[in-house]
Amino acid sequence: MIAACNISKNFNSHRAVDNVSFEVGKGEVMVLLGTSGCGKTTTLKMINRLIEPSSGQIWVNGQDIRTVKPEVLRRSIGYVSQNNGLFPHYTVAENVAVVPELLKWDKEKIRSKTKSILAQLLLPYDTFGNKMPDELSGGQQQRVSIARALVTDPPVILMDEPFGALDPVTRAEIRKEFSQLIKVAGKTIILVTHDVTEAFELGDQICLMDQGKFVQTGTPKDLLFHPENEFVSSFLEKQQLQLEWNHIRLCDIWYSLPPAQSNTRANEISETTTIWITMDMLTKENITALDIRNKMGETRRASVADILEGYRKIKLKNG
Repeated sequence: MIAACNISKNFNSHRAVDNVSFEVGKGEVMVLLGTSGCGKTTTLKMINRLIEPSSGQIWVNGQDIRTVKPEVLRRSIGYVSQNNGLFPHYTVAENVAVVPELLKWDKEKIRSKTKSILAQLLLPYDTFGNKMPDELSGGQQQRVSIARALVTDPPVILMDEPFGALDPVTRAEIRKEFSQLIKVAGKTIILVTHDVTEAFELGDQICLMDQGKFVQTGTPKDLLFHPENEFVSSFLEKQQLQLEWNHIRLCDIWYSLPPAQSNTRANEISETTTIWITMDMLTKENITALDIRNKMGETRRASVADILEGYRKIKLKNG
């Protein structure tokens, strides 16, 4: 769906992006992760030609982007920025309808699609459609920005720190809503963030960047359990345990868990539950153990000690 080959960008004598290549398949989420100034936003903006590459090639849906007029390309790609980019003199409905208007959709189609996408983002049209951006909270403004990116049903969406300006609670809520929405929609997404938790929560693959280069590209588990160098290890070090526990599910440690003691379904959870959530349940609810049921109907028992033993074995297996 999106491919880049040896793309670079120079600003005078400074090379902001240095010979990077990547592929993102249909329905995948790729995250560009790194500190400020590492080149991730520049990389993103080259895809819709907000910034022109100094060298290299980029294809979207098999088409070389250089063969498409920039304004035509941008109308076919959803785009969400950190500052939401809403027009302050437009209502919520008018902001969402900007691209459909440019594409000359008929009025009824615009209204129908606008109502539908706002409802999916918990902004009922009758309540919010005629409000101005300054009447909304930060979280609501960002929901409108996401709605605008999704309303024409583009196959590709680019997102530049889309949740970065929000408070932690609102950011987590909108991230969860967005994650559920894109799973259903099957969009191909490239998302820029400096937030490690966000990257690992949303990304199918993560490109960790430093000084304009890709330091490592892989799945979240690749970066966690098979870091390619010291930079990757040190970048993730402070959140390593939580990230690992959020990516190890009970089914991953199934054979380290003892059989359940009874056939009751009290305190039973799914095998797909992460060990982070399971440990949180055990400690917060002061439960000795939980029963886990897999797809075959088999049950196992998980205590804190059982989970820690399973985690230890996974760490040993992954070196």
